[in-house]
Amino acid sequence: ACGLCGRFGAQDVIKNIHVKVQVVSGCLKLCLKGCLVMVSIALTDWLAAIRLRTLPLAMSSVLCGALLAELNGYGNYTILYWSLFTAVSLQIFSNLANDYGDACNGADHHGRQGPPRMVAAGRISAKAMRGALWLFGLVCCSCGLY
Repeated sequence: ACGLCGRFGAQDVIKNIHVKVQVVSGCLKLCLKGCLVMVSIALTDWLAAIRLRTLPLAMSSVLCGALLAELNGYGNYTILYWSLFTAVSLQIFSNLANDYGDACNGADHHGRQGPPRMVAAGRISAKAMRGALWLFGLVCCSCGLY
């Protein structure tokens, strides 16, 4: 648990947040109440669930296709931007769905190796993840309609 507020088990994340909190005057009081820490951890947890390291791979195929189109005189930056946005949105949706699905099916458990999965670890609720899946599902469909 956290050494200051005792509320969370993510010690490595808490240490980074407390360093930031202690630098800013008056924020340590908020940390003791858990307000600032909860918001900061939630953002960190969502970024971990999105798995930012997978996004460049999602963009690489679109960029290769755009390069080939440009070399053949068919480059279109509007299509490139929408394709990149669609590919990244689909990758994020896939990562969130994997996190949620594995937690619901029991594939992710406390003894698993690798980076922690947010729903299985209890850092993000299943209800919040379902909401994010609906949001990114709508984003993906909207991108595809363009």
